[in-house]
Amino acid sequence: DGCTDSTACNYDASATCDDGSCAYVSAGSGTVIACDSYTWDGVAYTVSGVYTNTYTNTAGCDSLHNLNLTINYSNTASSSISICAGDSVVVGPSVYTTTGNYTDILTNVGGCDSTVITELIVMDAPSLPLITQLFSTTLTTDTFDSYQWYRDGVLIVGETNQTLNLSQAGIYSVVVFNANGCSAESDGFPFGVTGIDEVLLKEFNIYPNPTTDLLYLSTPEKLGSDYIIMIYDFMGRKVMDLDNNKLRLDEPVLNISYLNPANYKLVIKYASGDIWTRTINKQ
Repeated sequence: DGCTDSTACNYDASATCDDGSCAYVSAGSGTVIACDSYTWDGVAYTVSGVYTNTYTNTAGCDSLHNLNLTINYSNTASSSISICAGDSVVVGPSVYTTTGNYTDILTNVGGCDSTVITELIVMDAPSLPLITQLFSTTLTTDTFDSYQWYRDGVLIVGETNQTLNLSQAGIYSVVVFNANGCSAESDGFPFGVTGIDEVLLKEFNIYPNPTTDLLYLSTPEKLGSDYIIMIYDFMGRKVMDLDNNKLRLDEPVLNISYLNPANYKLVIKYASGDIWTRTINKQ
């Protein structure tokens, strides 16, 4: 007696009666996803594919095992970035604002390490420009490499010189650039009155002027209280900013006792864009 099945690994050609002892080749498979390499039975695999190892099962027959292997790869990227002072670079969860070499380890789409090496150079930005009124209709600022003037926040096409000749009322500002291409923007400089009827202009009043401390302001009721009050020194620096859109005061009272004795320019800018200005004297 013995195994009479010729497909069995223990087939007995001399047996005339099968005794149920036949054993057969077995098989198995597995799926693995790994980063860069995977070691199976002492062999390191670095390329995706289907790999087979042959073992011996308990019956003494071959046992074939298939490995369905997917290899994803780590990656490294390097970059050199230049920014202006005040700007920042974001790499994953990291935010960098100073010159240096930085390494961040992130995760790529394959689930493996993505190493990002950043060389960051932070360049100096220009100093804050100050606007001064050179003549009655001319503004100027400090010396820089290049300039761009704005009126009421809108770029003035072609106005890229150090000085600006004025033909319209508004709030003027200048963005200046240094040799690195970095920029800085001035505070706004008010000039003239825009769009307010002459009858209503007579209803504006600010008193006492001169003053040592408090200024009382009354404005046309018809124009409402949606306006911002700004005070500038005559170097173009903003020294007070009060948003009456939020306060909704009918007759605001301004305390300027902290200002040095000098002449200042008070500006009221309505939400509509209309502007009223007056020179005030702090004693």
